[in-house]
Amino acid sequence: MPPTPDTNGPRLEAAHPFRLRLALASFAAGGAVLLAVVAGLTRQADATLLDDLRLSPQQPAWLLEAVRDLTALGSFTVLGLAVLATTGFLLAKGRAGLAVQFLASALGATAFSSLLKLAVDRARPDAVEALAATFTRSFPSGHALLTAAIVLTIGGFLTLTVREPAARKMVWAVAGTTALLVGLSRLFLGVHWPSDVLAGWFFGLGWALLTLNWTARSWPRQQG
Repeated sequence: MPPTPDTNGPRLEAAHPFRLRLALASFAAGGAVLLAVVAGLTRQADATLLDDLRLSPQQPAWLLEAVRDLTALGSFTVLGLAVLATTGFLLAKGRAGLAVQFLASALGATAFSSLLKLAVDRARPDAVEALAATFTRSFPSGHALLTAAIVLTIGGFLTLTVREPAARKMVWAVAGTTALLVGLSRLFLGVHWPSDVLAGWFFGLGWALLTLNWTARSWPRQQG
């Protein structure tokens, strides 16, 4: 006899109106920041906030190293390893469709970030001494966008493996805090304007929510 589905366990509803509305609101907010940047409306606020938040080279070495460690969590290398590990895990669990969807989402988020950088073509801050190497244009922050898009998606998957509400909240808290700290680290290091990071967070959150909505149909209904 087939096992009875557990209707009380955590599950990702195939069509979740709140998740979809929040995703669209996040993209709309990111688009508003983009328009404000293109129109030059954020220039003064960006300069003021960056001057307040950035660290100076005279800060203690341990602090600078800690911030660089944080920013490394949003690097292509670390996020790439996280994507490969998650994809491999899903394949090992026999969830090939979900693995393909997750990998496609991660690659799509990377392409989306790169296209936005090319389209906006915003220069990096040049009035401050950057404390980390950079290789691409400034808007949006790829670290903020990709960390939010990928880490929050992985967090969403993890919440489906536990029953306890407190544990699920902890997963979301860790994922959200990671995305927040990675974005802030880009400001502390002086390599992004605040509006770059803000837009990255909005776009990344929207991307993660759309991914979770898309992958919902591939997630097994039965807990475990």
